[in-house]
Amino acid sequence: MLGLGYLKSHMYERAIYNFTQAIKIDPQLTGGYAYRAEAYRLSGNDEKAIRDATTATKLRGDLRAQADAYKTRAKIYRRLGSVELAVADSRAAMRIDPRVPRFWGRRYFYKYASPEELSKAGLIALIAIALILIFKLTIKPPQK
Repeated sequence: MLGLGYLKSHMYERAIYNFTQAIKIDPQLTGGYAYRAEAYRLSGNDEKAIRDATTATKLRGDLRAQADAYKTRAKIYRRLGSVELAVADSRAAMRIDPRVPRFWGRRYFYKYASPEELSKAGLIALIAIALILIFKLTIKPPQK
């Protein structure tokens, strides 16, 4: 849990350290490998991220963590231009975990924005909606 807190706080080295400690305690901990892979990916270490994500996909245990490992690998493969591998991993994530929306895999196939890129667009969308509402409320309909 501490590793996840550091991961969400963008403290990737601390997250990696804590996930490593958890893996030392339980070498079969799917979540430890899956989330350490995401920390490695976010810190720019694709090779270690792919290694850990692959390990997580082979372990039996937490299916959500296994699906997250597939998603991590798909993000890396997409960025590297390996569309077939990205599609295969995103489909595997969808088969394992129903939380993964169906359009998530298609985004990789059609080369849409990644979830990180979409989250940045959310603020722009909120501002646009606010402006539309403001203008709609300030413009009065013509009087008859």
